[in-house]
Amino acid sequence: MNLDFLSGQLLMVGFNGTEFSKEHEELLKTLKPSGIILFKRNIINPEQLAKLIDEFQSCAKKLGLPPLLVSIDYEGGIILRIGRGATTLPSLMAISATRRIESARVVAEIAAKELKAIGINMNLAPVVDVNTNPVNPIIGVRSFGDDPIEVAAFSEAYIKSLQSNGVMAVAKHFPGHGDTSVDSHLDLPVLDLSLDEMVRRELVPFKAAVEAGVSSVMTAHIAYPKVDESGLPATLSKPIVGGLLRGLLGFDGVVMTDALEMKAIYDRFEPREIVTLALNAGVDLLLPCSNYDLMVALKDEIIKGVEAGRIDKNKLIESYARIENLRRNFNLYSYKFSSEALSIVGCEAHRKAVFEIAVNSITVVKDEGVLPLSSGLRSLGVAVPDRLARRIGEEFGGIEALLEREFSGKCGELKVLVYPVNPSREDVDRITGELEACDGRIVFTYNALLNHGQVELVNRVEKLGSAVIVASRDPYDIKAFPQVKCFIATYGLEAPQVEALVKVLFGELQAGGRLPVS
Repeated sequence: MNLDFLSGQLLMVGFNGTEFSKEHEELLKTLKPSGIILFKRNIINPEQLAKLIDEFQSCAKKLGLPPLLVSIDYEGGIILRIGRGATTLPSLMAISATRRIESARVVAEIAAKELKAIGINMNLAPVVDVNTNPVNPIIGVRSFGDDPIEVAAFSEAYIKSLQSNGVMAVAKHFPGHGDTSVDSHLDLPVLDLSLDEMVRRELVPFKAAVEAGVSSVMTAHIAYPKVDESGLPATLSKPIVGGLLRGLLGFDGVVMTDALEMKAIYDRFEPREIVTLALNAGVDLLLPCSNYDLMVALKDEIIKGVEAGRIDKNKLIESYARIENLRRNFNLYSYKFSSEALSIVGCEAHRKAVFEIAVNSITVVKDEGVLPLSSGLRSLGVAVPDRLARRIGEEFGGIEALLEREFSGKCGELKVLVYPVNPSREDVDRITGELEACDGRIVFTYNALLNHGQVELVNRVEKLGSAVIVASRDPYDIKAFPQVKCFIATYGLEAPQVEALVKVLFGELQAGGRLPVS
């Protein structure tokens, strides 16, 4: 195997566009990557996506390359990537709120069957971080919770189900992103945790993932100075990747980086440093997800590093062998697209199963006589933060359309009020004034601990009486306003969660969830 081929095989790359083009063929020809990673910018619907993937695989074969690893972040909840057409999966925290391990198995099976039908063979999930920081800006409901034993149990079930149904699982973000207060997309988080603390908490789910046979582990762009005194991010740290993951946990599968355009790495390290440090630490697969110049530079630096003796060529051969094992273990060489297989994507059986999980995840944390709401309400005001409204609008055709559909027949007039995620005093006055004129009031919050204007809004609306406060993302919001009379956690506000919530609000179904965090 020549160096040009081997160096490319240590890359998994992103790209632009929704249709295969000469530009994509050139990307494969130049980089010779082991795989591609899909984002929303590549997706219109399942049918289009399946065609795009098939053309990528056909081109790779024509160029004499091995079958591509085709990956996507399909965690559930706020991280889905595939919108309309596929089954809308709940967040991992919603799954664990059901307190049923079977929920993880069911969701992972649905994910695997739909992804495999489309042609995706690797899911960059589950997040196995133990979310111990209530103001964690990036993990939150993406985690199964804050108890390492429970996170481990749900992670193990998810991984085994996903992989037994033909899709590779990726446990992330090693050695743990759950205690951070900084988003590594924006800066370098530093966690002052000892190895003993990490063994007792952060590493527990990763140990379970390794023992469950997880295909790959994704590293975190976080520094742990008590484990690696150099202060290097885990992605580039030999004591963490080589010492903890390869050594202590005995993981011999594929180790991949998180996206290398994230500022925790990109703003601090040159391509030569990234390549040299990561590969010598024990990383197999580098993920440049959007910057083509970075992709080319990383490949060039791998070649230069081998030629200059900074990187042992045997390291590249070992990494390629691990990647090739995944291809063979998951039958990538026998891949063949079938349009008939797409019938399972978004099928009624999957939607029904997800709705049942949604009902069992909705958590009525507190209710002092506010529920059920009366179906005779003449008017119902619903306040939604704009960040949530935009995301729902992208996925489901607009927040108003979704709420009007779900609340149809439940009340007279439905007034949907969108407010800034961190509202000013003037915004609070406006929203409170409009809600005061309504018979019933629902305020959706979105990470209120990080957006203090929401706290003022909730406190003002609570004084009007008969208000339902719904944490549409992290359930920790109740810490900001413990005096409210009715507080519900949904762990996301995707369509199944909204449908289940409405039925709970009006007493048609009983919420089955319990808080998976303290």
